[in-house]
Amino acid sequence: NAIQLKSLERSERLAEVKHDTTTLYAGVSRQHILNCLTAATANLPVTFEQTRLKALDLGRATTKARLLLETGEIITPNLIIGADGNNGLCRAAVTGYQPAKASSPYLALRADIAASVLANLFSDNVCQLWLGNGSHFVCYPFQYQKEARINAVYCVERRNLSSPNSDWARQTFASHPVLWGFADERIRWQETDLPDCQSLPVWQRGCLTLIGDAAHQMPPHLAQGAGQIFEDLACLSGCLKASPAKEALQEMAQTRSRAVTTTLQKARQSGSVMRLDGLSAILRNNFIKAAGGGFVEEWLKSVWYGPDS
Repeated sequence: NAIQLKSLERSERLAEVKHDTTTLYAGVSRQHILNCLTAATANLPVTFEQTRLKALDLGRATTKARLLLETGEIITPNLIIGADGNNGLCRAAVTGYQPAKASSPYLALRADIAASVLANLFSDNVCQLWLGNGSHFVCYPFQYQKEARINAVYCVERRNLSSPNSDWARQTFASHPVLWGFADERIRWQETDLPDCQSLPVWQRGCLTLIGDAAHQMPPHLAQGAGQIFEDLACLSGCLKASPAKEALQEMAQTRSRAVTTTLQKARQSGSVMRLDGLSAILRNNFIKAAGGGFVEEWLKSVWYGPDS
């Protein structure tokens, strides 16, 4: 029903952005997306190959591209859509190098928790963003088999983490008047690095077109990782209605490479604001409280409704 911004240290509401009931807001799992894809292609001449790609040769002017699969089979397609992620072979084929896994000073600790073991307010159908001193804590409500649950994500710099093991949750939440339930030692927090994210300026090389995370890895701070992939697909769908596949992929790549850069920059800036500490964090919270939900909604308008809104 709403997104609420709150102060982590003072446990007060700073602002609220209410959901516009004239627009659709929905959450869906990866498995449900796969089920929809499978159902949609059930009557089409489409084969799903659960086989890893071992090598990729884009060919030359007089030769076709070749894909070497883990099974040893070689495929020679006319067009390739690379959706194998930030560290995949397709992105490397466009950039010319395989990126090394970089260590990150910033990390997210994630957990999936039953709302019933938390304070009563976590049974409300609202997203909560708790802004702290050098950290922030996001709580997304969802339903699983008719049970209300919370997807909790605590983002913090490694150097500011009170303890490298599970004791950090007790030290962070146990004495909090609202967040005490997250200190439960039975909660299993999963650690995820949050490296700096990039969007490639060029998404094509030869017959290969990148899409999704292979073309643009998004910072998590505006929850736009999967959202921007759907934007890619929606754009491609529109282009295919007017142009053959080769031209449609080229148009999608040109259109989306410009649009996604703006969203990525806004997500990066939002992350910088969320991780402010000291006096800067106090000033941030005071500003949000004074400006209200209208300012926050205006900041997010281009993300939610498109760059021209």
